[in-house]
Amino acid sequence: MKIAIVDDEKLATARVKRLLGELNYEDITTFNDPLEALQSCSKIKYDVVFLDINMPSITGLELADKIVELEPNTFIIFQTAYQEFAIEAGVFDS
Repeated sequence: MKIAIVDDEKLATARVKRLLGELNYEDITTFNDPLEALQSCSKIKYDVVFLDINMPSITGLELADKIVELEPNTFIIFQTAYQEFAIEAGVFDS
């Protein structure tokens, strides 16, 4: 299973990667730049993408739309520390 983690905070990507590693997931790529992640998603099919919602240059919600356009079967998991963004992510429908 190919997993991508996208968060502009390096500590957040490291934490999620560590937690997934503890669950024996190994094929994990991290991105701190959402546009770099989008470029990678145009070349590599990720099965699951963990997205921070509040990022510079493009939000996680916008990025999710673009990733699903590239590969409709990608599972998107949103992560955020902000309750107002969590509510908005709950209405995301691919």
